[in-house]
Amino acid sequence: MSPARKNRLPKPALQLKLVLGFMGVSTLALCSQVLLLANRLMYLSQELPVSGEEIRSVLPELLTEVFVFSFLVLLPSVLAIGVLLTFRLAGPIYRFERYLADVAAGRESGPCRLRKGDQLQELCDLINAALEARPRRLTEKSPADGATGEIRRAG
Repeated sequence: MSPARKNRLPKPALQLKLVLGFMGVSTLALCSQVLLLANRLMYLSQELPVSGEEIRSVLPELLTEVFVFSFLVLLPSVLAIGVLLTFRLAGPIYRFERYLADVAAGRESGPCRLRKGDQLQELCDLINAALEARPRRLTEKSPADGATGEIRRAG
């Protein structure tokens, strides 16, 4: 059975970096959109035979309104979507770290499992295959036991 879902960020630092990256790209796109809109409207206002001056007079207010509205709608949406999307990546990474720490500490509890729909399923399968291929426990006989120092598989 796959691990239960928790209502917290599994890898907050990683998720924050990814989400801030999403927000940075979105902010850049938003600023570019506003600048392009301003450029086109200024060009249009110069080409109109009448009321071109009227468009130029309301342009700063119009652009500010478009920018603020887009900023207030777009960035929270990107933040929410970014957090939801990073759960499918950060969750498995967190699970791998916990699972491998348990294996290293000798607290192995069966194969590594991820939730259905999580990313990195292939990596999980590869971790399981690598751990199955390794010897369960290697022990070295001490010379006091009459051993030749060979490593043998305990079992």
